[in-house]
Formats: sequence, C-alpha cells, structure tokens
Amino acid sequence: MPESELNTSNVHLQENRYQPMDVEELQEVSVESLQLALQNANKEIYSLREEISKFKLNEKYLKSNEKSVLYYTGFPEYIYVHNIFQIVEPYLLDHSALSKFQQLLMTLIKLRLDLQFTDLANRFLCHRTTAARIFENTIHVLYCRLKKFSVLARKRRSTT
Repeated sequence: MPESELNTSNVHLQENRYQPMDVEELQEVSVESLQLALQNANKEIYSLREEISKFKLNEKYLKSNEKSVLYYTGFPEYIYVHNIFQIVEPYLLDHSALSKFQQLLMTLIKLRLDLQFTDLANRFLCHRTTAARIFENTIHVLYCRLKKFSVLARKRRSTT
C-alpha cells in the first residue's frame, strides 16, 4: 500500500475519534441526566411510601381513626390501646419485622377478629410464620404484664 493512502486512512480514522473535550461533555450530560433520573425516582418512591402509609395498620393510622380502633381492637378509644402499649412495650421484640406497636395491634386484631395468620401477614407485610411467632410472643407478654390487673379487678368486684 502506498504511503499516501496510509496517511489518508489515518486522517480519516482520526476524524472519527472523539476529541477529549467531546468525551467530557458527554460525561457531563450523562451525569446530569442520571442525576435528574435519580431525583425523579426518589420523588416517586417518596410519593409511593406516603400512599402506602395511608393503608398501613400502625399507630398513626389508629390515632386518626376511632372507628377502626373499635373495629380492630374492641376498645372504644385509642387511649386504651395506647395505655396497654405503654405497659407492654419494653417487653416486646425489638428485632422484629414489625414495630412494637404493630406487634401489639396485630395481636389485638387476632384476638378480636380471629383472622388467619396468612391474612394478618398480608395486612402487616410479613411472613405467615413471623405473624404466628409475634402473636405467640405478644400473648405471653400480655399475660405476664396484665395478669395483675385481672386480680385487682376481681378483688374490686368482690368487695362491692
């Protein structure tokens, strides 16, 4: 191949290569578009979390919905559930898939409505065996912490 043809092909190859400035601009545009996509994804995640929290059975939901307190727990007002929670909270599982309040609430719902563990697991977004284990543990805590109140109530009834 003659030398003149080699030189022209080299020039042609060099023309098709990106210049360093072009690569930097490309990277900048790419980073900016990724940052924008990340911001949009974070906004959507936040929005979806807010939407989910409206349907989540937790303390915030119960505080704002007295009819649900009565339906799910049998107590006429949230304050009764809150008082029981204050008594048993230190003894509930700390490393559970559910918050301590959700553990108590799930147990009260099971006692009131006799729902299956599969149903409770779906409502509280955990596994069926986790729901059963939490129920068993919380029942034990409720018995140990509240049995003295049962004795006091019986004594009051017998003296009146």
